[in-house]
Amino acid sequence: DKSPPVIEEPGRLFPIDLEYLPTKDLRQGSEYEVAKKSGNVTLYRDKNRDKPDGEGQKEKFNTSPYVDLLQLIDKRHKNQKGDLLIFLPGINEIEHCCEALKIYAQESGKWIICPLHSTLTIEEQDKCFRYPPEGVRKCIVATNIAETSVTFDGIRYVADSGKEKQIYYDEMTRIESLREQNISMASAKQRMGRAGRTGPGICFRMYSQKDYDLFSEYQTPEIHRTSLDSTLLQIIALNDNLQIYGNKAWLNFGWLEQPNEEARDLAIDSLKFNGCLSETDLLTKIGIILSKLPVDITVGKMLLFGKILNVAEHAMMICAAISVQNPFSRKSFMDSYCYDRWKDELLSENGDPFTLNNAFNTW
Repeated sequence: DKSPPVIEEPGRLFPIDLEYLPTKDLRQGSEYEVAKKSGNVTLYRDKNRDKPDGEGQKEKFNTSPYVDLLQLIDKRHKNQKGDLLIFLPGINEIEHCCEALKIYAQESGKWIICPLHSTLTIEEQDKCFRYPPEGVRKCIVATNIAETSVTFDGIRYVADSGKEKQIYYDEMTRIESLREQNISMASAKQRMGRAGRTGPGICFRMYSQKDYDLFSEYQTPEIHRTSLDSTLLQIIALNDNLQIYGNKAWLNFGWLEQPNEEARDLAIDSLKFNGCLSETDLLTKIGIILSKLPVDITVGKMLLFGKILNVAEHAMMICAAISVQNPFSRKSFMDSYCYDRWKDELLSENGDPFTLNNAFNTW
């Protein structure tokens, strides 16, 4: 009857100093450029400062705090080794920040700027793992993928923006979208720990202690952020006793985290709409087949109807393509030379699935 012992292993970390460097609204301001050099300090000015009101004042990520941070490290820790890891919420913020940081890196000759996100090519991502020359620091600007998925040697400094982007599912529109939000306290601690993997480090939080205290303790559970259709279909199909929705036997399922009741009802309606449940609340033949496929319901229906209509090969290719990461890198669209070469041959006016089909056939 005794409770089992609880063993807690915190892990091994070198000492980490924590500094709060709160900035003004990170969504105000614009890109910065080198204005002049005064002694050993490079001064920056707003590119749009001299433009008429309203011209060039589009909402952009304010990069100046991160440029200032590089200067701070060069000045305060010039005799100490160590690279910098910056956490930003998304790709656009990373691109804007890297543009400004590269200006300072070229002027000082002390930094190599390396962006890291999912739309870069493998060769571009590999640059983040290379060791910089002697006397030069590496600055990696990444999304929250660098929290746990990858580890870089030599990181002694971490800059935490306090922001991230998470996928949320809208039950009414049935569409998933990325939303920017504050990170959790657990994520903030995880990011801070990245500075102490290989030696003593410093974590710069680009927000105040007051902002940190307002963070939630943990991230919102995924079951509250994603569609329940496929999960619920598998649960209903697991046992004959759970096949009849009218008995609501599936409500007794032992969820680790109880989903929202409204979201569950909408998921049931979606299963009926897609033919997985009959009007009498019984699992249909299509529902039985789809419950065995490890894909989204709509993707599974594409596979079934692709077979019925004798276009299984094309259906399988498109289903595979839309179930994984976008195969096109950011350079495919940003580089005009690259884009002009493939747009006429691959892009389809009928939508992304047919563009993916053209790309696969060309390959």
